[in-house]
Amino acid sequence: MRVFRIAISALILGTVGADAASRPSVIDLGLLSSRGIGKPSSSASQSKAGATEMRLSAVGGKSDFPFVAAYTAMSNVGPDKGLTRSALDAQIFKMAAPAVVLVVTKDGLGSGSLISRDGTILTNYHVVRGFDTVAVLFKPAIEGADPRPEDAIAATVTKINETKDLALIRVAIVPPNVSPLKLGTLSAVDVGGDVHAIGHPEGRSWTFTKGIVSQIRQDFSWSSDDKVVHQATVIQTQTPISPGNSGGPLLDDQGALVGVNSFYAGEGQNLNYAVSVS
Repeated sequence: MRVFRIAISALILGTVGADAASRPSVIDLGLLSSRGIGKPSSSASQSKAGATEMRLSAVGGKSDFPFVAAYTAMSNVGPDKGLTRSALDAQIFKMAAPAVVLVVTKDGLGSGSLISRDGTILTNYHVVRGFDTVAVLFKPAIEGADPRPEDAIAATVTKINETKDLALIRVAIVPPNVSPLKLGTLSAVDVGGDVHAIGHPEGRSWTFTKGIVSQIRQDFSWSSDDKVVHQATVIQTQTPISPGNSGGPLLDDQGALVGVNSFYAGEGQNLNYAVSVS
């Protein structure tokens, strides 16, 4: 077990919602199986799809999320189609990983995707639920290095969509040479096609996994541990995801963001789901 300890400044923890004064100045990032983001439970609607176990306090305030169509991400240069599969995977990670962030709250951690140069980040609602401000860390320059406490940036929760389990947060500062992910479309997602995920499963930061699209589920419903019923078009994949991946990107072979990794089934195998960004 590898556990990070990241000290978050009073500027961040002092403004992250109710009861801020009682919150610790240090957050443990690591194996969060007992309180992790995106852990499945045994109950769900529609095909027993499983549900995310969300151990965050009730949200206050923001709603009516006009999803990411309102945000135009600057287009990255796509991967070279002539590469072998392993070389293509490596290029996708190299291109996309800097735009994937670690999202930290008092209650746990999740992932997010930078989608605009103005600092807008897309994540899951359940990752930030109950907070007005969270901490965000961008990928260290050295591969495999732990994020440093001094690199934590405050991010404001700007929009939420509880039904789709999506949220937008925004940082005031984006590191130099970090480009936002380009937004893909559901029409470009094929059953049987390769997809890729980057996130922080069980606290293992900036982990890359891949799999195939198993099916696209239109208007899919699932329920969460607090009885919230979510509904959205989701991409069912075999791409391995774990607690800590929630809010992170599902990418196509062009490195475009096509889904937000959100939950996996408590029953069955390789039943993982990402909310479509289309």
